[in-house]
Amino acid sequence: FQLEIFVPQLIEEMLRRNLSGHSIRLMHSLSSLQSFDHMLELLLHNVLEAEATTSDPIADPLLPCIINLLGNQYPNKFLNILARCARKTEVAMWTFLFNAAGNPADYFKVSLQIKDFL
Repeated sequence: FQLEIFVPQLIEEMLRRNLSGHSIRLMHSLSSLQSFDHMLELLLHNVLEAEATTSDPIADPLLPCIINLLGNQYPNKFLNILARCARKTEVAMWTFLFNAAGNPADYFKVSLQIKDFL
């Protein structure tokens, strides 16, 4: 349980410091854990909430980086992680999320094609 709390924050900080190679290695080393998908969901959700609720301009947003990272490194898990993140996020932030992630209708079509009904 404690890993779920600090690992998303650790990965986020590594990405902020342009240490994506290290963050990818860390994620791969933890990928066999039962709570791994939840950790990735928390990572996405935490960054979404931080960036969507700030009133200050974000010089280098991390949300698109995380979305690309998750989509590239974990394509089989990405739809579920994105859907679970959206479910726990206020509807007001969905525009922000899907501006970075892409059209949700496209994701829905993909999930129907692969018979993964989230």
